[in-house]
Amino acid sequence: MGQFWGVSATAWTGIYTIITFGLLVVAVVAALYAKKQWQIGREQAEDARTAQVEASRPYVVVAIEPSGASRHLFDLTVRNIGQRPALSVSIALDPPPVALVKRLVKKSPRPRCSTSRSR
Repeated sequence: MGQFWGVSATAWTGIYTIITFGLLVVAVVAALYAKKQWQIGREQAEDARTAQVEASRPYVVVAIEPSGASRHLFDLTVRNIGQRPALSVSIALDPPPVALVKRLVKKSPRPRCSTSRSR
């Protein structure tokens, strides 16, 4: 009477124990896989947020272009090519520009242009 399909009750208990252990291993592996997927999803969301901030920030470009009025003059152009407004932008020329006649007399170095943004 203690036999089912030719296997004793003790053997069936052992089989159920092995099957239960196998299911436990599968559940642990599935949980670890789900945790890894969750971490990857969080990293991707953070990367997307960072990319969005970078794409929408202001980009200020300062350029010296030839003037349409005379070939001896130049225009200093400041452009924001970013998607957001640039606030508190200041421009400093070191040394400050001088007239061409004064430059030929003094032989001063060419001016360098730098921009700074204060928050």
